[in-house]
Amino acid sequence: MNFKTFYSLLISLLFCLKTTSYAQEGVVLTTGYSIPELLHIGLNYQFDQDQIGINYGVLPGSNTFSISAQYFYHYGGISKVSTKRKPWFFKFGFTHLQDETKLSLTKYKYVNAQLGRECSFTKQFGIRLELGLIYEVDKEKIEKEKSSGMGFGINFDFKLLPAPGIIVYYKL
Repeated sequence: MNFKTFYSLLISLLFCLKTTSYAQEGVVLTTGYSIPELLHIGLNYQFDQDQIGINYGVLPGSNTFSISAQYFYHYGGISKVSTKRKPWFFKFGFTHLQDETKLSLTKYKYVNAQLGRECSFTKQFGIRLELGLIYEVDKEKIEKEKSSGMGFGINFDFKLLPAPGIIVYYKL
């Protein structure tokens, strides 16, 4: 499924949902750029100070995509705009990332832990800033054809990487 198809299905689903808007409970639509989710759209469900969600992301100009699942716990601070949800949060997630080139198909599995803050502009709309770490749990590389041997032979294979993100959200 490509990004446009997924986005169309997600928007259609959101229009079909009949949700009541509560300060502590409801559906949250997200989009942004983060590591490991890439340029993504997502759907979260908020209940009390907890939030669960899924994302589908792409890396523009490549055959790279990601599918993520995450859990948030909002723990501290006071928001002047959002009545009860605390703006500071911990986020834990799992991501499947797939990168395909002419020579190979590489599949990665990551776990991530991030700390972040939501900055609400209205009761429904705001941005989320995140910073944390991702850890590569698994990597599978499938060679499609032999490499010509051209290149520098440098391997930038790091298991632990920084994970920043900036996300726009809208609470339905």
